[in-house]
Parts: sequence; structure tokens; C-alpha cells
Amino acid sequence: MTWGAIFSQPALQAIIGLSLVLLLALIWGGIHNRRLGQRVLQALTPLQPRLGKHLHITWQGSSGFSAAVEEPQAPFRELTLATRLLPRETLPAFWVLLWLVGRRDVLQITGTLQAAPRAQVRLGHRKASAQEGWQTLQTAGGLPAALRGGEAEQVGAALRPLTEPTAARLVRLSLMPITPHVRAEVALHGLDQARLAALLANLSELCQAAALSPDQRSQ
Repeated sequence: MTWGAIFSQPALQAIIGLSLVLLLALIWGGIHNRRLGQRVLQALTPLQPRLGKHLHITWQGSSGFSAAVEEPQAPFRELTLATRLLPRETLPAFWVLLWLVGRRDVLQITGTLQAAPRAQVRLGHRKASAQEGWQTLQTAGGLPAALRGGEAEQVGAALRPLTEPTAARLVRLSLMPITPHVRAEVALHGLDQARLAALLANLSELCQAAALSPDQRSQ
């Protein structure tokens, strides 16, 4: 079949045009995700001395990267930061559907503390405060938060800077006595080095506040 014959058939033209659009979308998706991962890593790398001895970076294709912190600073015994990006190297309809149902590009923070926290905290879990034994905490940004087993005033004060409108947007956070003790998701939109540094510092303070015993709180 000659090119003239191909271009004279509307159905073939539509198939070729759609194929080119899909190919360009896949190429754009891969480039976009790699640039996004590199931007987050550029913000994270200068913070390495505050986090621990060294960052072990593993690139994970279109999902971005995972950074395991060697000998992390207190209160962490283990700490990993990893991007979870929309799968833009798949069919556009698939990742657009994920976006429509609420999935976003996030930085996932997973940590094991040197000691299990005495207070349990959930942020962004809408049904947490309705469960038995959980009490509601007030946050600056209005994100639903709940506490169990700790002093609301002190833990709430440590949680408040994490939810300020000018802070990095914390999508979800759980602080539990089972390992990994800390699980957090932070939106990548608007996340720069200053916001990331403040987030990590405030998260450490929250973990320290949750680890205090009642006697230590009263001191």
C-alpha cells in the first residue's frame, strides 16, 4: 500500500493520528515524571546532613525514586522517602482517571522510631475520630485529625505547624505503635526545599512529643 493510498482512507488516517497522539503522550509522560522526580531529589539532597549519614537513592522508573537514609537522626531508627507519581507512561485515560478519583503526585515518608510512640495520631483519615477511644484534634488547615493515648494539647501543638496553610500540604499521616511507626504522604505540588525542610523538622518534633510519657510532659 502506497502512502497516497493510506492518506486517501479516513479510517487509516484516524488510526495513524491516534497512534501518534498516544506515542507523544507516553513520551511526554515519561519526561514529565523524570523531571518531577529530579526536582524533588534536588530539594531533598541538600537536607541530607539533617536527615542522617547518607542517602541511598534508587530510581524506580516512572514512579520516581526512593531514598533510604543511612543512620538517620533521632528520633528515627529507619527512614525512607519515596515519590509516588501518577503513571503518565501508561495510557493517558488510565492516569487521568486516577487523577479524577483523587490520586496525586506525592512524597511518601516511612519511618521507624527509636521507641514506639505512646500517642497515636491520624491525619487525613476522616473516620478516625469516630472510632472508639479517639478524640478529635483541631488543625490549622482544617484537615481531619484524631489522637488516642496521648495529651491532646501537647501533641496538637506539635501537629499544628504541619497543617499551616503556608506549609507543605500533608495529605495523610499516621503515627502508630506498630512498625513502621510513621507513614506520611505529602503533595508534590508547591513542595520546595524550604517547605520540605520545615516538614521534616516538624515531623520529628511531633514524633518526639508523641513519645513522651505523662511524667515527662509535666516537666
